Amino acid sequence: IDHRGYLNVTDLSGELYRKVFEGDFINAVNISKTLENSGNGASISDVVTKLLKEGKRNTTQYAYKLWDSDARDMVTNYFPNAFKNILDQDYVKIINKKDSFTL
Repeated sequence: IDHRGYLNVTDLSGELYRKVFEGDFINAVNISKTLENSGNGASISDVVTKLLKEGKRNTTQYAYKLWDSDARDMVTNYFPNAFKNILDQDYVKIINKKDSFTL
């Protein structure tokens, strides 16, 4: 008998979104690794885009936890370049385009 686990990528992506939103970064990192290892890393990018569009503040902490968990490639591959630059400790200037303020 062949036992295979099948991922419901939509459900897992929703769970990733919830974990980041709730600040449960340990599980968010684990879900991210599962998605990437199963060839569904693009789902991480979709979740990150949704989090950023909705202005969820935990997105930066999530990126940091990935970076700190030896998953830097996920930040590089699925987050906007600014996240890699910030976490790589490059000098960056962040501007709030909506209000034209430098943050």
